[in-house]
Amino acid sequence: MIGIKGWFDKYRLVALAVYCFVVSTAGAQDIYWLQFADKEATAFSVDNPALFMSPNALARRAAYDIPIERTDLPIPTSYLTAVESLIECKYTSKWLNGMLGTIQTSEAIDSLLALPFVDTVFMVKTQSKSKKRRGKGSKGQNKGGDRMYGESALNIRMHGGIELHAYGFQGQGIEIAVMDNGFQGMDNSGYLAQARNDGRIVPVYDFVDDDPDVFSEGSHGSLVLGTMLGYFEGQMIGSAPLSKAYLFVTEDTDSEGLYEEYLWAIAAEHADSVMGIRSVINTSLGYSTGFDIADQNHTIEDMDGNTTPITIAADLAARKGFLVVNSAGNSGNDDWQYVTAPADGDSVLAVGATTIDGNRVSFSSLGPTADGRIKPDVMGVGYDVLTTSPYGFLTYADGTSFSSPLVSGLCASYWSAYPELTPFEILSDVKRFSHQFSSPDYEYGYGIPSFFAMYMARRTAEANGKVELYPNPIVEDKFNLLIDTDGRESIGVVLLSMSGQFIYEDGFNTYGASTIDIPVSLESALLKEGMFFVRVYDLQSGEELYDKKVVIPMR
Repeated sequence: MIGIKGWFDKYRLVALAVYCFVVSTAGAQDIYWLQFADKEATAFSVDNPALFMSPNALARRAAYDIPIERTDLPIPTSYLTAVESLIECKYTSKWLNGMLGTIQTSEAIDSLLALPFVDTVFMVKTQSKSKKRRGKGSKGQNKGGDRMYGESALNIRMHGGIELHAYGFQGQGIEIAVMDNGFQGMDNSGYLAQARNDGRIVPVYDFVDDDPDVFSEGSHGSLVLGTMLGYFEGQMIGSAPLSKAYLFVTEDTDSEGLYEEYLWAIAAEHADSVMGIRSVINTSLGYSTGFDIADQNHTIEDMDGNTTPITIAADLAARKGFLVVNSAGNSGNDDWQYVTAPADGDSVLAVGATTIDGNRVSFSSLGPTADGRIKPDVMGVGYDVLTTSPYGFLTYADGTSFSSPLVSGLCASYWSAYPELTPFEILSDVKRFSHQFSSPDYEYGYGIPSFFAMYMARRTAEANGKVELYPNPIVEDKFNLLIDTDGRESIGVVLLSMSGQFIYEDGFNTYGASTIDIPVSLESALLKEGMFFVRVYDLQSGEELYDKKVVIPMR
């Protein structure tokens, strides 16, 4: 699945052509990627990972029965020692087996390339080009603060998120890494106060500025974070308000290029070391063209899931136990049109954008991938999304930058209901419970997921043997429930839509019977064909007992 060697070969000649000019520029501190050829000189073994992996990383591998592999091994110390006089190391990546650093002379590059364990060296960031600071990935806009009361419900209602939260599942026990350009104002925003006071906002590192401060600049991440952890009763509730967020700055708002992709990989490795077993990575960024070093622009052919550095790293993160969620991109109206890296990864959940009514927004990037796979994977609300601004008020924003964290947060909330699930089981459920799973396309992917339906489906599986529903599909708007009462005096029955709306409710006395057979008649005028849920509960205590799926056929 990992085809990193071919990608480096592609850029070898470009790198050699570029560096001669760059290193002759006085005072320039351009940044290079040095790719090592192997790890043959390592002093470590995959058989003894406790010597080089953190307890958190090992716990995640053990929880999901993930083997330790060579990408987990550190870069050999002898390699780093041999190159330290030629390249000033900024960061290393054991997953990608390389390092970022600065090089002063063309002779130093020649000396590096002469080493048998160095594969290639090429520039990934030039200091000769500067841009105004900007937020990338969103189509954000402030639409004023007078009419925002409670409107964050529209962010997640389409996905059954409100109903899932009502059951008490709001992301508790789940951790979310947020990779972005900064989180300005989120260290004192009132909308994040609950999470901060609970110790659920963890500022990890600004890998762009090599600084622990993630709050001083960069507003895009502020908007993204608020969609998940924002909480201010009556005004704003995020998609996972009780989750824990780890904040990483990987997006360089002064430049565009491969440098940011490598920073993402390095940050993901750090997340692997510090985060818990049940962890999500949300990235509301994407990379395609417009790079400062134009020869390194990606092509459509690169979107094959195995080529770009960030996609390779994202798939590795998924392979190491993370649920990786990414914005599909905002290129639907551009010449590019297609999803951007790392959304092309086969283990990455790529999220496109719809309105609150479920209509695709035209800017939402399209599929397929270069190798013909379905992308985007699913869709989420990405237009008029209510979220937190870095300036202390609520704002609306557009873009797959916001559909992605909404879905990430709902995944976290669902995961808190079923913490025994693996990330790949979560990924599978999200696709299976999307509205066009049986007929995916390149605009919506598998469609719009219902997280409430996902939750209820697993509950119905647990009800087998305790309640039977027949006939199913129902006939003439009637069906029967055969229920094991477990000694309860009275039983309540509710019919719910897939989004959690109440359609029918009634109560029945058991008269001490161990089982009862309840006939249910529905009003035709209230019904549409489709899948519904029947919930059985204790009428006296309100305790929810069982759920069953029921099909109402076309009439």
